Amino acid sequence: SYLALENSPIFQNMLRPSIQDSLPPLQNLKVYEMGFGTGFFLKMLLNKGLLSYTGLDLSLEMVSYLRHYVG
Repeated sequence: SYLALENSPIFQNMLRPSIQDSLPPLQNLKVYEMGFGTGFFLKMLLNKGLLSYTGLDLSLEMVSYLRHYVG
């Protein structure tokens, strides 16, 4: 599942820091993401100060999950 992968040790200890460190500052930028899934990248993007976020996912389950998660 998406959550099992996102919460796995290899993902948390290797991939997350690598991706997070490679992102530039995003202040005053708008981000568009296709296939947001559990919102893994959104969590990192929000920490970089982006101005707005628009996501698209074909899975209604993921849309509902992200709406609940982000509020």
